[in-house]
Amino acid sequence: MIPSKNIQKIKLVTFDAFGTILHLSKPVPIVYSEVAQKYGVHATIDEIEHNSNKAFKDFSEKHKNHGKKSGLNPHDWWIKVIEHSFPTPVPAEMAEELWSYFSKKTGYTIHPLLIDFLKRNKEERKYIIGIISNTDERIRTVLEDYGIDHLIDIYAFSYDVGFEKPSREIFDYAMEKAVKLLGQEIQPEECMHLGDDLIKDVSAARNIQWNAEYCDIKTNFLKYFEQK
Repeated sequence: MIPSKNIQKIKLVTFDAFGTILHLSKPVPIVYSEVAQKYGVHATIDEIEHNSNKAFKDFSEKHKNHGKKSGLNPHDWWIKVIEHSFPTPVPAEMAEELWSYFSKKTGYTIHPLLIDFLKRNKEERKYIIGIISNTDERIRTVLEDYGIDHLIDIYAFSYDVGFEKPSREIFDYAMEKAVKLLGQEIQPEECMHLGDDLIKDVSAARNIQWNAEYCDIKTNFLKYFEQK
């Protein structure tokens, strides 16, 4: 936990997305299998899990940052991952349905404390709120579907920024956006990041002198804001 003497200094609070404020409502292989059955595509859960994990890993290495370095847009990048998740060719409509499924709130559960925290902060204006995530604009459509996108001030998606966590550039991007919103300088120790990856979130932020704490979908992150 950050020292109590620093609580009052925090001006910018950022969250990771997946695994932190959003969690899959169903495992990916199950969703893929359920949709595939509608299109007559047959594959076992084990096949889909193995293939999808391999496809995600391979495309992440060959076409980094959701295709940013290769000139791919995130939609086409994910469609390729989906297509390679099955042992046989899949209809284009099926791939599009799976893309769409994970672009809506039905694909996720949201952190139970998040919405109230954001609404209260909007009223009190204690913090600039941001999302820093190794993803693309699709996460914003999910938050729009939850009706809370307007409660978030800054979106720092790796595809848009051009850098992924743990690179400091994506954190700097969020801080620069906060400076513009506040109209005043912000120091790293006045920033706080919450995420579920100890390396890409917690260590990365602390290495650049931000405050940072572990937070997953079950974490009571409100304790990090308590004045002791």
